[in-house]
Amino acid sequence: MQTGHPLCDKYLHTVAGVEIQDSSAERYATALRSFVQYLTDKKSDVLVVKVGDVKEYLRHRTRIRLAKNTLKTDLTAINNLYKFIRLDTTNETEIDLFALSELNVEKFQARESVEIEPLEPAEVEKLAAAVNNPRDRLMILVCVETGARNESLRLLSINDIDLNENKVELHNTKTGGTYTAPISNELGLELERWIYVERGGCAPSADDGYLFPSSQQEKISGNELNTIVKSAAKRAGIQEVLVEREPTPAEKENGVSAESVKQRRVTTHTLRHTFSYMLEKAGAPTEVRSAALDHDSIKTTKQSYSYEGVDYEDFVRQFVHGNADADSDKWNT
Repeated sequence: MQTGHPLCDKYLHTVAGVEIQDSSAERYATALRSFVQYLTDKKSDVLVVKVGDVKEYLRHRTRIRLAKNTLKTDLTAINNLYKFIRLDTTNETEIDLFALSELNVEKFQARESVEIEPLEPAEVEKLAAAVNNPRDRLMILVCVETGARNESLRLLSINDIDLNENKVELHNTKTGGTYTAPISNELGLELERWIYVERGGCAPSADDGYLFPSSQQEKISGNELNTIVKSAAKRAGIQEVLVEREPTPAEKENGVSAESVKQRRVTTHTLRHTFSYMLEKAGAPTEVRSAALDHDSIKTTKQSYSYEGVDYEDFVRQFVHGNADADSDKWNT
């Protein structure tokens, strides 16, 4: 987790996985990377920042139309950084911690976060039908059926697919480890054909073990996968721009050259959200949905249902994939 400043890096490496979850540390790293870049552009430094500078930074983030939740993450990361510097390092800062803690994001006219809308079944069909490439179509279907994160899908290897049991072993790219996701019989058959018949024409070499190989590089990039999904949604007539804003300094540093960044309705993450929506419509308890999405905390999933201790894989097969007879009396809604 590199931020561009040694004190920020030291803070994150000290607290990640110990005082805060790894997923939170990643969000803080993104926030602090932008903060450091902003200070660099202003020819300033973390150690000489005052509360007024932080306030001006939040104003800047508001002007470029970042969401209020993003500003809240920014301010939390900055607050925690300066508490760490004051208590855990020999460095001295000029910032007033009390005044910093009094800053309130609610006083800024930042836009509210755009709620991700899941796709309806008919829209999923349109999305899949808009893709002629069998690899790209299967990537979309695996995302919808398993709720896989962008990187988890791209990391899938042939050995991660159990065609006998119709299961997929996914990597949790946020907290480490793997978890199992069941798939439908229909998707299992399509993956079998892909692995043994179609994939060879796409793999750059026989030694490439990725399930969905790239002919250009070691594996498909996150941007490439997102482009595949967004382009398919446009062809399917289900794409729309939800928010348009200026790119952040960090985005520019990472190669974003466009004058504006557009947040679209259908992305790879929309497919993960669609999977969660399918579970919710099927009556899945909170714990079942949390397990199926492999969240590091059940608080990540909106709590709406009671739970009676049933295996989530069995639930997904019965109620979502239709691979077995369902006993709906087992669930309380």
